[in-house]
Amino acid sequence: MKKQFTVTAVSLICIGSASAQSLFDLAPSNDDSEPLPLTWTAGAGLGFDDNAAPFLPGEDQSSLYGSAYVGASFLSRTPATTTEFFARLGVVHYFEDIEVGGLSADQSSEVAGFGLNWTNRLSDRLRIVSRNNLAKQREPDYSQGFQGSVSGDYLRWSTDQAVGYRWSERLGTYTGVRYEDLSYDDIDGFDRSSFTLYNDFRYQLSPQTVATFTYRHTEVDGILESDSTNSYFLVGLEHRFSPNTLGVFKAGVQNRDVDGGGEGSSPYVEASLRSQINEQFAIRSYLRYGVEDYARRIVLGGVGAIPFEGSETLRIGLTGIYGLSEELSLNAGVNYVSLGYVDSFLAGLPDVDEDSLNLSLGFRLELSDTMWLNGSYNFETLSSDIGSIREYDRNRFNLGINTTF
Repeated sequence: MKKQFTVTAVSLICIGSASAQSLFDLAPSNDDSEPLPLTWTAGAGLGFDDNAAPFLPGEDQSSLYGSAYVGASFLSRTPATTTEFFARLGVVHYFEDIEVGGLSADQSSEVAGFGLNWTNRLSDRLRIVSRNNLAKQREPDYSQGFQGSVSGDYLRWSTDQAVGYRWSERLGTYTGVRYEDLSYDDIDGFDRSSFTLYNDFRYQLSPQTVATFTYRHTEVDGILESDSTNSYFLVGLEHRFSPNTLGVFKAGVQNRDVDGGGEGSSPYVEASLRSQINEQFAIRSYLRYGVEDYARRIVLGGVGAIPFEGSETLRIGLTGIYGLSEELSLNAGVNYVSLGYVDSFLAGLPDVDEDSLNLSLGFRLELSDTMWLNGSYNFETLSSDIGSIREYDRNRFNLGINTTF
């Protein structure tokens, strides 16, 4: 079996994650984006990775890598309907052979993304919302909320269908069904899918504040792992601090039942904040705490994995963009993940704690009306109770150019 190594080339191989639902965006879309005609994009870049196979045992191996992509996006708005479409196709190629502990890694990976989002306002009271996304890339996006102990080529797709109805001037509901599927190309046992039914009661306390009560029921289907059932009861607030600043906070109880394991309840919290502070500076942040299914096995290099009933997970993220001038902007971000693996299925094994930190810095320079130069630096580190077989540091640099037409 080949073991995949990973790469992050966020500034070069963006596949429309800003249009997909993420931890940065918890509230239903308010459709405040401007229409966009069909626009084509293309880009290429060169990078350096000083630890191309962080989860494999042995010495760190470095390599130059190249990347390229082409894509398209479209946004149409009418009084009744909003339609958004985006697609990207790309490739990432490492120039050095990566072999660690007798295991080899593919040098090339295809990268793809697709999204189709649609909102139909049938009346002043009733709207239908459809969100559909697909991504094939090398490692989970931190902001999507399922990064854990696994990295490698994966395919993730989701479909979310919802109905919003305003029962009165103050009371509304947002009800839907969501299906998600995650599969890895060369890593056995980590594929899973989930089916979620949800309902939000939304009550307008003031022109700036909405109180919410949320119920979610999620069935998770694992492959080698046992299935689980999760129910969430959450209360929250959405508050618009200013026309350009929106905060969302939800907290409550998560009830969990794992097949072949135990039952229990635990606290659950999620929050996000997005703000255009001024014309030059914008920030987004998120926080989530709960018991997750996406990280239930710890990979021990190439020698196996330890299964757990779940992971008590805290995720915190902050990203910002600052425009130094009309041509030059800077960006920075931090993602922190604390994973507490609990209740191993292997008798006698203790719980395991791991902490992951990801820092990024970058720039974007406008060369012309249709061409930009961009670069980034990314640092990632992981610490673990298990020790050196899991711990690593990693530095990545890339420089690229992209254009629109």
